[in-house]
Amino acid sequence: FSGIENIVGSMGADILVGDAGSNILAGRDGNDMLIGMGGDDVMDGGIGWDMVSYADYSAATGGVAADLRKNDGNDAVVTGGSGSIISTDSLIYIEDVTGTPYNDILIGDLLANILIGGGGADKIYGLSGTDTLIGDAGDDELYGGQDSDILIGGAGDDLIDGGAGSDTTSYATYENAVDETGVTVDLSLTVAQNTVGAGSDTLTAIENLTGSDYNDTLTGDENDNIFLGGKGNDILIGGGGAGYDMASYVTSTAGVNASLVTGNASDGFGTTDTLSGIEDLRGSDYDDILIGDAGANYLRGGSGNDLLDGGAGHDFLQGESGDDILKDSADDDVLDGGFGSDTVSYEAASSGVIVDLTILTTQDTVGAGEDLLKSIENLTGSAYADTLTGDSGDNVLIGGAGADTLIGGLGADTFTGGAGADLLYGHFVDNTDKAEDIDVDTVSYEGSNAAVNVNLATGSHTGGDAAGDVLHDVEGIIGSAYNDILIGDDEDNLLKGGAGADVLNGGLGNDILIGGAGGDVLNGGGGSDTASYEGSDAAVDLNLATGVYTGGHAAGDTLTGIENLTGSDYADTLEGDTGDNVLTGGKGDDIFSLLSTFGLIDTDDPAETVGQDEYDGGEGSDSLPDFKYLAGLTPENIFPGGFTLRDIDGITITDTEHSITAKGSIMFSSATSITVEDGVRLKSTEGDVILRVNAYLAPNIVNDLQKFYTSNTSSAVITIGDNVRLLADQNVYIATSATTTRSVGYEYYRVGLAEGLEAMNVATVTGTMTFTEAVTGPVPVGGGVPPVITHAKITSTTVDFVAAGFEVGQTIIVDGAKLNNNLYRIQEVATDTLTVTSVDPLGAAADPLANGAVGGEAAGTEPVYGNADLQKEADAVYVTIQEVETSRLNRNPITTVGNFGEEAGQLETSGMT
Repeated sequence: FSGIENIVGSMGADILVGDAGSNILAGRDGNDMLIGMGGDDVMDGGIGWDMVSYADYSAATGGVAADLRKNDGNDAVVTGGSGSIISTDSLIYIEDVTGTPYNDILIGDLLANILIGGGGADKIYGLSGTDTLIGDAGDDELYGGQDSDILIGGAGDDLIDGGAGSDTTSYATYENAVDETGVTVDLSLTVAQNTVGAGSDTLTAIENLTGSDYNDTLTGDENDNIFLGGKGNDILIGGGGAGYDMASYVTSTAGVNASLVTGNASDGFGTTDTLSGIEDLRGSDYDDILIGDAGANYLRGGSGNDLLDGGAGHDFLQGESGDDILKDSADDDVLDGGFGSDTVSYEAASSGVIVDLTILTTQDTVGAGEDLLKSIENLTGSAYADTLTGDSGDNVLIGGAGADTLIGGLGADTFTGGAGADLLYGHFVDNTDKAEDIDVDTVSYEGSNAAVNVNLATGSHTGGDAAGDVLHDVEGIIGSAYNDILIGDDEDNLLKGGAGADVLNGGLGNDILIGGAGGDVLNGGGGSDTASYEGSDAAVDLNLATGVYTGGHAAGDTLTGIENLTGSDYADTLEGDTGDNVLTGGKGDDIFSLLSTFGLIDTDDPAETVGQDEYDGGEGSDSLPDFKYLAGLTPENIFPGGFTLRDIDGITITDTEHSITAKGSIMFSSATSITVEDGVRLKSTEGDVILRVNAYLAPNIVNDLQKFYTSNTSSAVITIGDNVRLLADQNVYIATSATTTRSVGYEYYRVGLAEGLEAMNVATVTGTMTFTEAVTGPVPVGGGVPPVITHAKITSTTVDFVAAGFEVGQTIIVDGAKLNNNLYRIQEVATDTLTVTSVDPLGAAADPLANGAVGGEAAGTEPVYGNADLQKEADAVYVTIQEVETSRLNRNPITTVGNFGEEAGQLETSGMT
């Protein structure tokens, strides 16, 4: 820049640097850094948290006196070595200041300021607000003032006065290049003390200490102190007295294991702290184990899945984020799980407990004192006879040893009675969704030391931990590691066998059966039942038609009465049968193979024996290869009920030998990439071929989709969300089969959201509608005119389209059924093409095509511009009138066919000839 004095920043975080002259630096939005460099400057931070720095002030030979309270134009005075004033700056909306290498005076305001002295003997005053004061090199004086401040003296002999609030002195910036010796600081000393590594500091009104990255010794006083040792083998000593002292590990980079009983703490940095006189612990953002002692402790887990054990004494356990376990044994405690699915455990209680999660106030647990439970979802009982009651959420109730009573609530609860004759009450939630989505109350015998036989239909429960149990309103059973027999009832049950050769019988209802490892027998019974292999340790190959099940947990299994299959996290092969199947692949690149699955189809009336199949691909890249049908079956017999593909990611349909035909609908839903290769036909004789796409997640799916061929009585629907990109030479189209009558049926292609279609303008035209020819294509058989490219236009002899309210960008719908001359109709949608063919596909006039685009400017003529989008639906033709620019081919602003989201126009053609 040359000849520029002032700079105005952007909306972001700017660094604006002036020169030796008088400048105006305006930061605007963002957290800006303003550096005047000399002259009488005006520095305006604007919105955000902004800093003025004098650290590189080349003109300064003395310190700066900056007072953020003044706002009088003389907020910062820079002096020379002799005390003369070099420059005077005006500071506006400035929150932070960095001083010079000399002796500075920095004064904050009512906000939370960061004041950095730099070199020299600085005096820094925070005043109000939660301030950070940094002396850096030199013998500095730091005064925190009101509120809770952080004061960092840095090198030199510093005077550090926290003032009011709970203030912290930090030695985190201390560096030792020689050995691992850290600092030694004692808050009980009121005179200058040798910190060993950071000079001789005098600390006043300081409550908390932060150590260095080395081996520190931090000692408190009679107040409540917080020690953050950081890295190194630190010694943290509470000062005694009435104060409650805390060791904090909030900066640790791994989980912490700290015990106030042993006085040792693995600090998450790979080193070990020694704790003495510490009552409270605060964990890290990871999975911590915090153990209290016999006194009153405050254990705070932080993020992560933490284990907090208060021990004896009146403790406050706070899990915060994560799925935490809060252990209680005796005395009156406050147990707050915070966020996540948290558990209170009474395993250490000396007698049975009675705990109810619906009670929001202090409750007498009988065996473990009077406790207040907050944000607790799960309960674990003692080794005695407990009564545990859930709430309206999804609870896990574990009785442990003893004859326990477990009572669920409105949610989907899981019960583990443990040893002893237990009484388990679920609470059934009616749910009409398919089996995968049912809410079930589940009893678990995973810890049983012998096989269990549980029958929800008869109420007979024997063997292992199930012996003597009474179950009420329980829909789910989890077996042991042995050979279990699990029998459902007439509800929607979840039966999970676990290890061992189990027998699972679903009974009535839509059940989910999970055999687990071992050769299991899965009998779905009535309803639409699912065999799930979600936990399999390898890929599975499942064939409902042949009854062959191999791989992973499926090896040795026998399936009867099973309609649906769920695969593993690996590359599975799932094959249906002649019934209504739901095949769900899960993770992995799955194959939904339809080989030999249709041999039992009733060819006389296949619709009676085959229903609507559904395939859910899950997360992998899935395929439907080698569609085949047996001798005697016509293409229309393959899917008499149609089929649905859900969440098929990266699917490729490759069979070029046979078409894929359904009597019902063929639906592709939630797809992100589908390729229908050349030679493959998707035909639906009575239903629809439907593709639904979230184009925000898959903006290029239209590049992969090549062709849909539909029969003359079905429709093909493509619905694509916003942000679709059509790239050059990659057309997406729907076309009727060449062997069918083209004038029957309809196809349409939508881009964008259709919800906003508004009422249409209607104009009735009683004159003649004329298509001026624009002919392309081969020379007609027997001679005729060669192909030409001219212009086409729609003309009315009586109506001025513009006067009737039609504008460029709107859609005209021409109702072909009302045309008196019915020989020619506008038929298909192909990119940028308006096609006119004869009603009779074998007629002599079948070849001429009216192409693209067109002109005409007289009254009564509405021009259709180049590259217009064209649309047909059930004898009605959509002509989108718009100027289409080149950007249409590689960006998302495709004005949609039918102008969805905008107002459309309709041209009534009654009386037209």
